[in-house]
Amino acid sequence: MRTASRPVGVQAERQPCQPAAVRSKRDNCGEKVMSLKPSAETAADKNTKSITIGLAGNPNCGKTTMFNNLTGARQHVGNWPGVTVEKKSGTARLGNTEITVVDLPGTYSLTAYSLEEVIARNFMANESPDVIVDVVDASNLERNLYLTAQILELGVPVVVCLNMMDIAKSRKLSIDPAQLGRLLGAPVVPCVGRNNEGTEELLDAIVTAAKGRAPELRRIKIDYGSEVEEEIEKIEKLLLDDTAFSGTVAPPPEPESPPEPARGRYPARWLAIKLIERDEEVLKLPAIRGADGEKLDNAIEESREHLREIFHDDPDIILTDRLFSFARGATAEVLDASREKRVTRSDRIDAILTHRLFGLPIFALFMYFTFTWTFSWSAPLSSMLGAFFGWLSGAVLAVLGTGFLGDLIANGMIKGVGGVLTFLPQIFLLFLFFSFLEDTGYMARAAFLMDRLMHVVGLHGKSFIVLLTSFGCNAPAVMATRTMESPRDRLITILVAPLMSCSARLPVYVLFAGALFAEHAGLVIFAIYISGIVLAMLMAWVFSKTIFRSESSPFVMEMPPYRVPTVRSIVIHMWDKGSIFVKKAGTVILVGVLIVWFLQAFPRNVEYSLDYRAEITAAGAAAEIDIKKLEKAFSDEDKRIRDARPPGAFVPPEESHEYKEALAYRNKRLAAIKAKHKNKISSLESAKKLEETGFRYAGRIGKSLEVVMKPIGLDWRAGIALIPGFIAKEVVVGSLSVLYGVGEENESSKKLHHAIRKNFTPLTAIVFMLFTLLYIPCLATVGVIKRETGSWKWTFFAMAYSVVLAYVVCLIVFQVGRLFVGA
Repeated sequence: MRTASRPVGVQAERQPCQPAAVRSKRDNCGEKVMSLKPSAETAADKNTKSITIGLAGNPNCGKTTMFNNLTGARQHVGNWPGVTVEKKSGTARLGNTEITVVDLPGTYSLTAYSLEEVIARNFMANESPDVIVDVVDASNLERNLYLTAQILELGVPVVVCLNMMDIAKSRKLSIDPAQLGRLLGAPVVPCVGRNNEGTEELLDAIVTAAKGRAPELRRIKIDYGSEVEEEIEKIEKLLLDDTAFSGTVAPPPEPESPPEPARGRYPARWLAIKLIERDEEVLKLPAIRGADGEKLDNAIEESREHLREIFHDDPDIILTDRLFSFARGATAEVLDASREKRVTRSDRIDAILTHRLFGLPIFALFMYFTFTWTFSWSAPLSSMLGAFFGWLSGAVLAVLGTGFLGDLIANGMIKGVGGVLTFLPQIFLLFLFFSFLEDTGYMARAAFLMDRLMHVVGLHGKSFIVLLTSFGCNAPAVMATRTMESPRDRLITILVAPLMSCSARLPVYVLFAGALFAEHAGLVIFAIYISGIVLAMLMAWVFSKTIFRSESSPFVMEMPPYRVPTVRSIVIHMWDKGSIFVKKAGTVILVGVLIVWFLQAFPRNVEYSLDYRAEITAAGAAAEIDIKKLEKAFSDEDKRIRDARPPGAFVPPEESHEYKEALAYRNKRLAAIKAKHKNKISSLESAKKLEETGFRYAGRIGKSLEVVMKPIGLDWRAGIALIPGFIAKEVVVGSLSVLYGVGEENESSKKLHHAIRKNFTPLTAIVFMLFTLLYIPCLATVGVIKRETGSWKWTFFAMAYSVVLAYVVCLIVFQVGRLFVGA
């Protein structure tokens, strides 16, 4: 049996406390809750009604699963103040105690490299949580304890959730939780989050720690070695002795006192360590930059230079290495490492899925099935939603009429917002598949496969996953950037994601490729998709070399073990991501739809060149006359046939060959008359609609754009058709059908194909498809960009640069192309 020797860098300061016994029960609603057993202690603590905890941990440690286990459906999603990083909070209950659980961003450390690390650290120090619950991956203990060590240095009460014990057991890893708790000075609770095992025990440990009764709770001091400790003490003394820092530095704790919430002030020792590291966020603190900042800065530089001379390395690397030494030492004390190195199941799967030759083709196959199933399975429901909103719009028009109010509600609100909501099945199903791939651990492998290529353009492998999502819809792709650690990489990815061709643009490609490139339509559409990828990579490289020239933040590409996801976890992740699309983009979409509707609906007093109502009535009357003449002629022929038959003929007149020929001729002529009438009415209605469009504000804007569109080979009608594409790109096809006088709006319509062949050349068709690919993102995407960046500046920049890029690319393609094929 191993002795409980102290790991590298640990100094013990034990504080004995008494535990509180607990039991679990179910409330009247059948929901499992926790309550303290009756005792003198619980009676004395009835005033403890609510506590706040922060849930911290590395990415892929199961932190989100534990959050869902603790809070269930009692969750709230928002943003951290001043930033766009998602903030999730929820509530749990233990007896008469309500626990507010705040899910902190997943981080590998508390060093201020990324926005997530700053948020997590500031919450621990400034928001005064009663307890920090550190979720640790038991199967990867040493790496996870590096973050644990940094949290412990803040001097706050910590409870360690030792998660994924099932994976550790499957790898034949034996961990001693009690010994780990003694070494860390924190309660350690073994859990299996995916099976909801250990949640009750974790709640009990949280409440007990919040009341200061956990026997394991004590302050620990990580020993950095005599030379480093000497410099830490110098800076620490300077901070404590100078009253200028009293508002920032917490007073020294009493001997043997347990950890306690930070209450907005930092431990002097922790500040000293961070100052020696030259932590950017700590250096920005007002007291550090104040009147005595110069004196402090000189002392810091002296300490750093002294450490460089001794260790021949940067002080921040020295401090980091000592923390890792602590993590290694603690791991060696509690982990049975006597087993031989063995190949895990994840290793065997990775040998195939991340193979240098087969990895990318396998990934492409997965993505092919993901997108194929997404759009084939969601199509029926999307069609049903589209039909529903169409019926609803018609019903409103039937009740309110075609006046201002009816037009506003039916054609503005319902058709506009409904047109976006018809994509919900695609969005939710796409997130369902991606949630499955993420929960299994495969998406991290996909990022790994593409990481080398993405580094060439100044991004990471995670950016590729976001760009891949854009093939389904740009809006959820922009939302997916919140998983990226670096604000710089996140913003670049947001700016280039709309250049990837989404499914809403596909009807435009199908129309033009089918009309003008019938034999090579598939190749043309594939080339347009490739063009989007190439231009997205090019612009990412340009942005990384110009606007965002700072170096990318350090990033660890983690390869988590493969796991079997639960249905509950997948559904929760799908709902979290999909519902945000409706909640966050909905209001912006409605406002934008109404603006575009106004441009298309006003002025309403159109001065027509013809009396279209009279012309349509006259066309109907002419058709009726033609039909009456046809029926009279057929009646006369029928009478002639009957009169010509000999008396007593056995075969009835209707069965005679002569009668059948006359009937067939009559039916053919009747169908021709009706078709002629329908086409005449359709042409008149289209001409009327064309005059309305040209007279109203949207048409006037389109005609004013003709001088701009002409150099890229497009006329004013093409310009007008692109304007409503701001709402949704698939609307472009319907706009073209109206503008070119075609009543049918189906992209496969022969008439629409004929109109496209008449008004476009192969070159101008390619220009139009490229412009549709590149110009301003749709309204839903713009709304999400605003929400995710939190800035109108970047939102307008994304809109403006994409229009400029579309114009420049199309200008080059048209002007160079006409040198080879003519105008």
